[in-house]
Amino acid sequence: MRRVSEGLEITATLVKPVPDMPSQLAARLDEVWAAIKTGLVRGLSVGFRPHEYTFLDGG
Repeated sequence: MRRVSEGLEITATLVKPVPDMPSQLAARLDEVWAAIKTGLVRGLSVGFRPHEYTFLDGG
């Protein structure tokens, strides 16, 4: 990840469809890749789970 003028930029790796993969999954991967290539998808959301946490008094 690196900071750029538009925000944060990352490098991601997508799984390529393979012959023994269920056809619905292969179709979904093709659909996602097409959406990224055409610019339909221009961002992403990243979730996380903390290793440790504490509750604050009052919320």
